[in-house]
Amino acid sequence: MGVETIKLTPDQYNECRKALWGKLPAYLKAEGELIGKNRLRCFRCSSEVEFKGDFWQCGECGAVGEPVTAAAALHPELDDFDRFRYVFGLLGLPFPFLRTVEAEELMDMDFPVRHSLVEGLLGQGVYLLAGAAKIGKSWLALDLADHVSRGEPFWGRRVEQGAVLYLSLEDTYERLQSRLCRVADASPGPVVFCTDCARAGEGLEEQLRRQAEDRPELRLIIVDTLQKVRRTSTENYSYSADYEVISAFKRLADEKGLTVLIVHHTRKEEAGDAMNMVSGTMGLNGAADGTLVLWKPARVGSGAFLQVTGRDLPDQRLRLELDRETMRWRFLGAEEEADGPADDPLLLRLLAFVREEGDFEGTASELLARLGLEGELSPVGFSRRLRPLAAALEDRGAALRFSRGSKARLLTLRRMG
Repeated sequence: MGVETIKLTPDQYNECRKALWGKLPAYLKAEGELIGKNRLRCFRCSSEVEFKGDFWQCGECGAVGEPVTAAAALHPELDDFDRFRYVFGLLGLPFPFLRTVEAEELMDMDFPVRHSLVEGLLGQGVYLLAGAAKIGKSWLALDLADHVSRGEPFWGRRVEQGAVLYLSLEDTYERLQSRLCRVADASPGPVVFCTDCARAGEGLEEQLRRQAEDRPELRLIIVDTLQKVRRTSTENYSYSADYEVISAFKRLADEKGLTVLIVHHTRKEEAGDAMNMVSGTMGLNGAADGTLVLWKPARVGSGAFLQVTGRDLPDQRLRLELDRETMRWRFLGAEEEADGPADDPLLLRLLAFVREEGDFEGTASELLARLGLEGELSPVGFSRRLRPLAAALEDRGAALRFSRGSKARLLTLRRMG
C-alpha cells in the first residue's frame, strides 16, 4: 500500500460531491470535453449525450454521472482524493481537506525503492551543481552524462544505466561535438542534446514531461544552466521565486522517478560554508535534494574540491584534479567527510547474511530465525524496521522486496549482480 491509495471518508466524499453539484458544464468545458452546447460523448460507449446542468445520462448504455464520475472516466489513474483535488483546482475552487495518514498505517506502507543514480553522489530528485565561471562544471556534467548512459562506474561508484537528456543551453552543436569527442569513448551511450528550450513556468515542464513519457529509459536530465531557463521578468530573485523554480523540476523528478542535475553559478565572494557560495537565495538549496559545489583553492592549477550535501547523502568533500588532455575530472580521494549516522546494525547483519547465505524467500518469522533474532524483535516490528532499509540495501548490492502469498506476507532478499 502507498500514500496514493488513501481515500476520503464517506462524509468528506459527500461534501465534495455537493460542492461540485451543478458544475458539470464548467468542468467539461475546462477539460475540453464538450462537443456542443450541453453535449458530451459518453465515457462508456462514446455515444453523444445531452445533459441538463446537474448530471448526465446516456440513452444508449444507461451510464449516468456528474463531475466526479466524468473525472473518474477521464483520469482513472487518480484515487478519490486526488481526483477531487484536481477537479476543484480546475474549477478554481479551494479544496477543503488535507491528505493524512495514521502513524500505524504509515509504518506498514510499501513504497518504490528510490534508486541511486550514482552511488553516494546522486539519487532520484533535483540536484544543483554550482561552480565559478569556466571552472569546468559543464565538463563534469558531460562526463557524468557519458558514464550514466553507458552504466560505467563513476569515480569508482556504482552507476544505474539509463538514457540522458542534456539541455546544453550555452553551447552550439559544434562545440558540443568537440567536447563529446574528448570526453566520451568512440561509441557513446544514449545521450541526446538540446540547445534551446522553453523557460520554467512557460512550457519547459511540459517539454520535459513529454520527453520522459516518450523515452521510458530516461534516467537523467541535465539543465545547463539554471539562468537560461529562469523567467526574464526580474533580475532580483526572492526566496520564494528560487524555491518555486527548483520545486517545478522536483515535481517532475518525483513523478517520473528521474534525477535532474541543474548547473548553476557561485558567488564571486568566498564563503566559509561552500553551500553559501551558491548564487541566489537559500531557496535554491532548500528546494533541492542535494547540492554539489565545485571550487578551487587557487584559480591557477588543476586541483579542486567538490563539496556534496544532500538530504539522503553523507556530507562529503572530494578532492579532484582536471585531466587537461581528456578534460575529465579525476577523483583523488575524500579530503574531509563530515560525521554522519552510523550504519544500522540490522542493515549490516542483512548484508552479511546475503553474502554468506545467499538468497532468501519466506516470512518475517523465518528470516528472524535465520538471523538469530527471534527474541529481540517481533515479526511485525522486524518488517517495519526493514522497510526503510530497502534503498540502502540496494545501494550495497542486495534487493529487498515485500509480497503477499496465499497465507502470509513474504520477504525476498537476494544478491544483485
